[in-house]
Parts: sequence; structure tokens; C-alpha cells
Amino acid sequence: MSHQLISGVFHLGWGCLSYELFKVVNRRVALFALVIMIGMTVGQIVTAIVYLGPRFILTSSGSVFTPQQAQPLAYASLRFSSYTFNAQLFLFGLWCVLLAGLILRSRFLPRVLGILLCIAGCGWMFFLVPPLGFRWFPYIAAASAIGEIPLELWLMVMAVNSQRWEEQAKTSAQCHDWR
Repeated sequence: MSHQLISGVFHLGWGCLSYELFKVVNRRVALFALVIMIGMTVGQIVTAIVYLGPRFILTSSGSVFTPQQAQPLAYASLRFSSYTFNAQLFLFGLWCVLLAGLILRSRFLPRVLGILLCIAGCGWMFFLVPPLGFRWFPYIAAASAIGEIPLELWLMVMAVNSQRWEEQAKTSAQCHDWR
């Protein structure tokens, strides 16, 4: 569970940083992507908590349930955990697609990064229909690596084109002043 919480903190940080970076492209879409990332992180925490349920159900010494009653309850808890996990993956995919759209509309990152991230996001969204997600997982994982790793490496090594980001920020500010 602790690794889920740590991962959640990093996901929230990544969501907030991407909001700050892409709000100059489209503030509403960037904010919606941040809300999706927050929802995904909440789902991640719920999944971690629910995943612990069977352990408590099956090992609690003062339980009111007999072992025959506890086993189906533990199984139901595991099933619910898998549903929350699939929802979490879907939300992450939606976040990737939203971020990809922002990258495609930005002037400070290569468009190919947006295309690759969109492919990765669409792959994660297959977990909305779990049989497809599990059946295609090797391909989804490959698409994820092809879409997410180049973006992360680009941001760490090349960064954004700061001059173009400033220009887009000015244009965005002027558009907001006009309204």
C-alpha cells in the first residue's frame, strides 16, 4: 500500500506540473486533465485500501463470519479491487489522451510526442473493457512505453522550447484579456 501512496504523490505532482505547463495552450482542458489525474490518484488509493480487504477478512481472529462465509466476501473484495484498478487505468489513459491533445496544440513541444502519447492513452483506455485490456496487455504496455518514455525523456533532456512557450503564454494572456 505504501508504494501506491508514493506513486499517488508522484502522479499528483506530474498532474500539477503538466497543468502549469499546458494551461497556456488551453486552460480548461489542462484543468480537466488535472481533475482526471486527481480522480485517478483517488482511485489508486481506493484500490490499495480495498486490496487489503481480503487479508483482514480472512485473518481477523474475532470475526463474526465463519470461514465459509469469509471466503466469498474476500473474493468479492478482490473483484471490487480489480474493478477499481481497471477504472484507474482508464482514467490514466484519458489523462494521456488529454495531454496528447494539449501537446498537439502546443507550439513548444514536438507534435510526434503528442501522437505517441495519444496511442499510449488509447491503449490504457482499453481497460474500460477488462477482457480487451488483459488480452492486449503486452501491446498496451509496448504502446505505453513508446508514448510515455519519449515524452519524459524529452522533458528531462531537451525541455520545452521556452521562447515558444513564452509566445504561447502571451497569446493566451491576450485571449483571456479580450474576453
